[in-house]
Amino acid sequence: MNSYEILIVLLYLCIFELVYAFLLYPILLWLFSKFFKKPITENSNNKHAITVIISAYNEQSYIRDAIISVYESGYPKKLINILIGNDGSTDNTSKIIKELQISYPNIILKEYPRSGKNKILNNLIPLTTTDILVFMDSDIRIIPGTIDRFYCIKKNLYNPLPNNLVCDDYFPILNCIYQNKRVIFDPENIVIEVRENSYKNEIKRRIRLSAGSLATIWYFKRLLLPDYKWIAFFTLSHKLARYASPFMLILIFICSLLLSFNSNFYNIFVYGQLIIYFSSIIGWVFDKANISFLPFRVSLLFMTMNISFLIGIFWFIAGGQNAQWERDIK
Repeated sequence: MNSYEILIVLLYLCIFELVYAFLLYPILLWLFSKFFKKPITENSNNKHAITVIISAYNEQSYIRDAIISVYESGYPKKLINILIGNDGSTDNTSKIIKELQISYPNIILKEYPRSGKNKILNNLIPLTTTDILVFMDSDIRIIPGTIDRFYCIKKNLYNPLPNNLVCDDYFPILNCIYQNKRVIFDPENIVIEVRENSYKNEIKRRIRLSAGSLATIWYFKRLLLPDYKWIAFFTLSHKLARYASPFMLILIFICSLLLSFNSNFYNIFVYGQLIIYFSSIIGWVFDKANISFLPFRVSLLFMTMNISFLIGIFWFIAGGQNAQWERDIK
């Protein structure tokens, strides 16, 4: 096989990887959910005491409504406990929580120096007294009927987060799987995220989540072995295949550019990518001008996602922490 043929094979392998990660795998997942159902038996009348855990840093604009939404969720108030760790906030977060404690005595506030979300959660968990733990952020608003099915875990299955590298919401999931326990995802349970967002903040968030997810997978790297069968398949297909997409795009562009010198056919791939990249720039300009045009918006979302993945991968390799970040005071 000569170099020209190698480039062709590499090009189509990279294209297949992208198609698999973003199209074929979701289709496979949908088919699996239809043909391999595992019914869930539950008793909605059997209510347990729960502890809602919040790590808060400079959340004065969000914390009040978050707490109120918990108590207005329809769940029996006498069974609700809220445990909040203030991660060295420099705004009025603590003041607002203390005001709410007058109306809701089951709120417990713990003050900590700035240390990051993972350490705050590790400090809070041993203080809980209920068997069911519910994790939420200050920008979440609970819809009635979802509080006990939002992001819950049995306390006996929770292990401390090992460092500031792992992702605080992904680690417990893989940890439960590692203990041969079942993780249930219910698409009918919806909450509202109210924090204002921008592409700049979205990129920062995706970088942090990408690096944190990779650190978590690395911690549970044994799950990628053939012994874990479907778990390895899902992790590779859902997480790692997508994180590889920026490298696939780079290789596709290089291969198609080199191949185009010998065949005009491959100019299609070169110009196709240039159109996507240029469209994403236009989408960014439109976003700044508050103009919404779906094709440009899709290109922008796709490119910001891949840029975030790429930076997140290097952030993971460099050992950058993901549990502590700055929040603007509003």
